[in-house]
Amino acid sequence: GYTVQASAPLSAPMVNAPTIVTTITVGTGDAGSGPEGVGVDPATNRIFVANTRENKIYIVDGTNNTITTTLSGANIASPYGVAVDATNRRVYVTQRGLNTILVINADTLAVESSIPLATASPGASEPHGIVVNPATNRAYVAMLIGGGYVYVVNTDTGQIVATPKSIDSLVYWLALDADRNKVYLTHYFKPEGAWAGVLDT
Repeated sequence: GYTVQASAPLSAPMVNAPTIVTTITVGTGDAGSGPEGVGVDPATNRIFVANTRENKIYIVDGTNNTITTTLSGANIASPYGVAVDATNRRVYVTQRGLNTILVINADTLAVESSIPLATASPGASEPHGIVVNPATNRAYVAMLIGGGYVYVVNTDTGQIVATPKSIDSLVYWLALDADRNKVYLTHYFKPEGAWAGVLDT
């Protein structure tokens, strides 16, 4: 089963901070423009950026750092987290505004489907971070509102197969360690400070 192994507070100084080599403007470029999640497809050197406030998904050519395609429309509302499945050629984007996961073909950039998240029994909402394990065909979605839930989705069927719960706090971003079968999650607005959790997959 899926269990949250641990949660612990975070507090550490910045060590050996990386250097920014270039900046790519996605959207209007002002402070409130709203770029959030980002994912990279190493096979095509495409960068997918979710701009939640503009309701757009920008695709950037990583060879010259220019925007080549912009996805928008009625089926895109407050896109947030991005996960690229380079093996199965899919890009998954969480949508706060619709409580869905948008599924995009990584090669054609066509929107293939939308996976609803509002029907799961805990009633959590506002999906944020997302990671995908192509080996198990599972997506893990951080549900911001509703009490610390992570939704596990079968990417073959689009069905929610588990809803493990972390501590009573807002789950925000996720990171996957596929080799060790663990998902790391951060919590937002925990009264005691920033926390991180570990989910056994």
